[in-house]
Amino acid sequence: MVSISVCLTLPFCQLVTAHSEPRGNLDSTSYKHNSESSPKQSRLVWTDQAYGKASTPQQDTQTKLLKQIKELSSRIEQLDADVKELKIELHNQAPRKQQLSSSASPIILSPSVRKTKAETNSSESSLVISPKIVKEPPLSDMQLWVNELRNHDLAMPVKGTQAESIKGSFYEVRSSGRHEAVDIPAPRGTPVLAVEGGSIARLFTSKAGGLTIYQRDPTKRYIYYYAHLDRYADNLREGDSVKKQQIIGFVDSTGNAPANYPHLHFSISRMPDEASIFHGVPIDPYEVFKKDSQQLSRPKHLFQKRE
Repeated sequence: MVSISVCLTLPFCQLVTAHSEPRGNLDSTSYKHNSESSPKQSRLVWTDQAYGKASTPQQDTQTKLLKQIKELSSRIEQLDADVKELKIELHNQAPRKQQLSSSASPIILSPSVRKTKAETNSSESSLVISPKIVKEPPLSDMQLWVNELRNHDLAMPVKGTQAESIKGSFYEVRSSGRHEAVDIPAPRGTPVLAVEGGSIARLFTSKAGGLTIYQRDPTKRYIYYYAHLDRYADNLREGDSVKKQQIIGFVDSTGNAPANYPHLHFSISRMPDEASIFHGVPIDPYEVFKKDSQQLSRPKHLFQKRE
């Protein structure tokens, strides 16, 4: 029978299992079992022979694992969006617990677009996904960011529309929480325009948003999100630079938008750093587009239980 002893300091010891005296030089710190009383017992020998040796198989394995961890870590931010998509899908399978707010403002359509009562009801139950949100910021911070974006002089993201043709729906309650965006109805195939110059941060397809675009502003602190697109502009790629009012896509009702209600879901988020696409603070686009000096305020029903 051979017993096994465990050495806690692997780089500085060796486990010797033999019937003869251990090889190597032992010093005052060396330890071994009593071979006279148990001649067949294993001997645990502390030695300096490990110094200068090449990496062990265990160390090679550890290095490979650390490399894999580093690679996986770089994907966490992208996977975060997919996780949220799954949560929303599960949420939709459960009975609806939230009712639409009775104080929600209606959507005002442009003269070229009309909706029936059935279309209005179906659009109200539409669930859309914006870049992941964080805790509600102080109103003073929100006012600062809105003023900053007003100075950017953003263009309307749908060709042929004016700011007066939309109504604020940022605080409307949808099946997954607040809308935190504006819906801009337009005929299917209407060009979607970049609201200002910047770069394409991500082209992404989701069950909720359908075909989507994440655009970064020139300061890299704001993300513009365009959802429910029919298709992208020809040759549009992630990382591309875009100019203000450049066509980047076309209006449709992809994702979970009602098929008979083509529109652009547009949102703005303030990012915590220049590298982020998600985890932003949502900013009401309507407040930015109307460009007046009125101070921001929040509805009394703002703080509601969220998913």
